Amino acid sequence: MPKNIFINDTAATTGGALTVLRQLLDYIKDKDKTNNYFVFCTADLFSYNNNNLRIINVKGKKKIDRLYWDNFGMKRWSTTAGIKADVILSLQNTGVKYFKNTKQIVYIHQSIPFERDLKWSLFKRGERACWFYKYVYEYFIRSSIDDKTMVVVQQQWMKSAVMQRFNLNEKNIRVIPPSKSSINFNEIQEVKLDNSKLNLFYPAAAIIYKNHKVLLEAIALLREKEEEVFNKVNLILTIKEEELTKEMKKIIDTYQLKNKIEFLGYIAYEKVYSYYKSCSALLFPSYMESFGLPLLEAAKFGLPIIAAKRDYSLEALDGYSGVKYVSYNSKEEWCCEIIRLSHDKNCKYESYEVNNPDSYGKIIDLF
Repeated sequence: MPKNIFINDTAATTGGALTVLRQLLDYIKDKDKTNNYFVFCTADLFSYNNNNLRIINVKGKKKIDRLYWDNFGMKRWSTTAGIKADVILSLQNTGVKYFKNTKQIVYIHQSIPFERDLKWSLFKRGERACWFYKYVYEYFIRSSIDDKTMVVVQQQWMKSAVMQRFNLNEKNIRVIPPSKSSINFNEIQEVKLDNSKLNLFYPAAAIIYKNHKVLLEAIALLREKEEEVFNKVNLILTIKEEELTKEMKKIIDTYQLKNKIEFLGYIAYEKVYSYYKSCSALLFPSYMESFGLPLLEAAKFGLPIIAAKRDYSLEALDGYSGVKYVSYNSKEEWCCEIIRLSHDKNCKYESYEVNNPDSYGKIIDLF
């Protein structure tokens, strides 16, 4: 008997969230011709419309609009359209207010509420969003799920954290890592870089917890510790120069680092792979991630990695020989590891890939 599946993802407008939604829709289009899917989103995904998959754009780009949709809008749409969901899959951390006894699956990928040792201030401009997600957003998650809700997370540490915080039954939480795109190494074009340099790549948005600042501090420290290494360093970032904070700009100006950094801004997913293939190493100082996909992507290329020693990175790269872990907030440790890396900057490791069965198939199996 075909089921009516409602997929709720009004928050997916750009970046990783939209990529996950597209990958899921690609999977459904290829693999599931039986169930009826109704996808509520704000992105232009109408090319996915077919006999059993219907894209429905709703007002939800702003937080207040999403709040209204989740609490009233979907139920109202369902009543007006005369279509009732058998299963609701919410890909944006919170469930929806709907008719009782309707099965709900909530995909929690926002890790901020579950980070116990990190704190932010409401009174610091750059920290307000993180403060909101840690101290307020947790309420929205908690109030939208119950002991009947099925929860999906990306890593084991998140499962433990969610269970503890919300007192959920373990059988109602599934760990399903995100799918990774298949890579044909021969088709990836290398980027033209100066191979005499130590080209260090960090693909991350300009968000406070991505922790770009510690890399700038570490490179500034290089001038004192190993000037020869300092002269070789080329730090490649996927942010724009104008996205730097005042504090980061001050470090760059004080220590004259401008010619040590390439500001690429946003680059396409395929281009990121080109940099993995071309650079000396991946640096990943982010102190908070739900998964940290660039770590596995770089490891598949056998790239040396220096990563913040956090739960997500230890789990993601468990078994990879090419990673060195350091304290996320220690410029001294980052500096020392960059120096060590410089002694063998052309080193590559055996390609590493976690044996991960298709995640979208696993999610659909929950229906």
